[in-house]
Amino acid sequence: MTNSTTPSQDEVLRAKLIGLLGRMITVEEMREKLELPSSTYYDQRDHDRLLNLDNIKALARNLGINPIYLLIECELISAEAGEEFWSLWPQVRGPHPLGMTGVMRRPRNLREARGSRADAPSLG
Repeated sequence: MTNSTTPSQDEVLRAKLIGLLGRMITVEEMREKLELPSSTYYDQRDHDRLLNLDNIKALARNLGINPIYLLIECELISAEAGEEFWSLWPQVRGPHPLGMTGVMRRPRNLREARGSRADAPSLG
């Protein structure tokens, strides 16, 4: 557990998600989005182990957030590491699946963080 001056991983994660979603997220919703049984969620929360790759992947998938962006927001990887990942993608895996090139920048809002859908109607 953390001391009273250091925020717990639960507090950090919820604050980041509230900022990204622009709304409150309940404990039950977070547990559901993490795809964890209640006992596992509370064990991880109580032992300050919520910030891990499996949980970040589940949250990103279930909330429609880019997992690399969420890793950066939760300070599990640096922004520089994220930028390096995107810049090296073509060398390692060929053309980027999202057509991204160059430097990754921080999204301005959740819609931008989630990316646009090809099947979404135009708003303009």
